[in-house]
Amino acid sequence: MIRRNIIISQTPETAAEEAVFIWQKTASRAILTRGHYTMALSGGMTPDIFYRKLSDPAHRFLWEKISIFLVDERFVPYTDSQSNYAMINDHLFKRIPIPPQNVFPIPIRGTPQNSALEYDAKLRSFFRVTPARPIPRFDLIVLGIGQDGRTASLFEGDPRIYTADRFVIATKHLSLPHPQISMTLALINNAAHVMFLVTGRHKARTVFEVLNQAKETSATKVSPATGELTFVLDKEAGSLVKDMTK
Repeated sequence: MIRRNIIISQTPETAAEEAVFIWQKTASRAILTRGHYTMALSGGMTPDIFYRKLSDPAHRFLWEKISIFLVDERFVPYTDSQSNYAMINDHLFKRIPIPPQNVFPIPIRGTPQNSALEYDAKLRSFFRVTPARPIPRFDLIVLGIGQDGRTASLFEGDPRIYTADRFVIATKHLSLPHPQISMTLALINNAAHVMFLVTGRHKARTVFEVLNQAKETSATKVSPATGELTFVLDKEAGSLVKDMTK
């Protein structure tokens, strides 16, 4: 059964601190038991405070035991201001002593489809996918929610977002200027812990709809089969859902 938690903090700053606490807890547990921790991070404006807090020197001892992947990426060069890797690199990777081989950006070369296939193959190799373990299992996946209820770069109406035999796909939406590359729901829903980090009053209605399954979007389909699901919100994003907290 899915364990769902809702955490509402006063400010985006304190919401980021809650997210760091979840990271510390899950990382410490994984490193203690297995000696390694895997996480997948999202781009966007909301998580930049979270990434800056993760770069606190107090966490230095953990980085050599952590491998980081990206949930999704725009098909633009890493030097482009729209690149998720560029944002995470500026706010996190450049500030921490993580071994370069522990960071796995989504490749941007050839076509979006070829890049998606290459990242899919990298995940299969890294996690040693076999018939007995057919889907990679991340310790933590960090997601955001768009105002349309989308998460990652998974657009409702595209049946491939549900595919069980692909972990990464190329996507494109008419309203966006660039193709996207994204992890699929099959991969996301196999994580040990999925954390949505959402801030801002403009997201309040969307968060309420996602939590109540009010309409079908990719965010409402995030449901870790044997893991934990946590919504970390600031008081603005959580203004319509306070009555749902425990």
